[in-house]
Amino acid sequence: MMNRIEPILLWIFVILAAIVLGGGLYELRVVIPLWAHSPPESAWEFAALRVTSPQYTPNAGVRFWLLVTPAHLLISVATLVASWKTNRKHRRWVILATVPFIVLHLAALLYFVPALDRIFNSRNLNMSSDEVVSRVHLWVNGTWVRFAIVFGAFLCGLRALQVKPAIVTPAAGTQDAGGS
Repeated sequence: MMNRIEPILLWIFVILAAIVLGGGLYELRVVIPLWAHSPPESAWEFAALRVTSPQYTPNAGVRFWLLVTPAHLLISVATLVASWKTNRKHRRWVILATVPFIVLHLAALLYFVPALDRIFNSRNLNMSSDEVVSRVHLWVNGTWVRFAIVFGAFLCGLRALQVKPAIVTPAAGTQDAGGS
């Protein structure tokens, strides 16, 4: 049964990873420059616009990431678990694809979302301009690093699709020929 579920989960994982990759690139090239181009004023103006005119302000967190992140996190964990009894070559590529996504999704929930919230509320929190600028630069640079890791993990997911996931038989302790 598991040998039929794992390839399906892997395909869903890779498709969602492509969506995450595309969403991340869109956010980096289109959305983030709207509020990070000249902090702290640009961040404060963007935050005010989100409150006064939310229909005209990109809000990827609510409109995109709120749906995609939990879905891809769950499918990443399920894919990792389902691949656990596949051959070593295949499992290695699945681990290299899923673990970075799991870590990055958790980092987004635990650091990046709260940090962005603090940046957008920095005026109300009485942060100095220098501190806001520093936080914006740290957040943007961290997001570029996340994107690079996501890109690499996505490529590993594509490679995992190419390597046959022959199931390891526990009784005999042998494996089927596992592809390239």
